[in-house]
Amino acid sequence: MTNGSSVVFRPAGRLRGHVTVPADKSITQRALILAALCEQPVRIGNPLWAGDTEATASMLEAMGVRIVRSRGGEPAGGTVPKRHGLF
Repeated sequence: MTNGSSVVFRPAGRLRGHVTVPADKSITQRALILAALCEQPVRIGNPLWAGDTEATASMLEAMGVRIVRSRGGEPAGGTVPKRHGLF
């Protein structure tokens, strides 16, 4: 729905699905933060682990989020399990 020059999005309900994007530091950081807000475990496929993303992961871990980093072998990904009293 448009209202003048703005677009209004209404919630459609629960979302489920998979999105594949190229490895990118900014996207990895955003995915880690969004995953930390989820109540169910989240698998982040093809993350770009670098100094910046490690710092973001460490900050989330300091806040009580458990992050499992996978490198090599299985498809690369970080699993961010259920939060523990984070918010």
